[in-house]
Amino acid sequence: TIGSWQDTHRRWVCTGEDPYMTYRYAGIAAHIAYLLEQNDLEDPENVDWEAEALAAYSWARQNTQAIDFELFGTPISHMQLFAAANLYRLTGDGAIHQQFLDWFRPLPNNPDLTPELTFALLTYAATENQSINNNVQQEAQQILLTEADFIMEFARDDRACRRGGNIRMPMLDGQGTTPMVIP
Repeated sequence: TIGSWQDTHRRWVCTGEDPYMTYRYAGIAAHIAYLLEQNDLEDPENVDWEAEALAAYSWARQNTQAIDFELFGTPISHMQLFAAANLYRLTGDGAIHQQFLDWFRPLPNNPDLTPELTFALLTYAATENQSINNNVQQEAQQILLTEADFIMEFARDDRACRRGGNIRMPMLDGQGTTPMVIP
């Protein structure tokens, strides 16, 4: 009920668990674990982020139902790809890799890149030291490059101020000064 900067007692409002947000949590936890590992750091509160990610991923897989596939305007498959890409990069687990590949295959040729799907593709496109699928990695890179061309080249040529950014996004929320150009 107050701003986070004022909440010094850390009172939180929580909702019930759901696979959609749990996949997101699994992906974020795996990314945190990866960053800590890459930088040879320990979590200051001794959180085992890899265990958190694996437990969340396992729970979400066991509890996903048909109703969960189109919540919040983003397909749950984007969350699944996000979690699997980050977990695979972290662990190298072949079963998680296969799940990523199974979820990747139904993507359309020109998918709508939600932030979760963008980060999933970026993670897989940049994964090293694992037995990745080179064709899928190249496809992920190509999807990102196509979107980057669309955002930076196509949109620029159709605007009076010649700035990049998603042409489908109106000039609000800082788009004029900080365009959304993640890919």
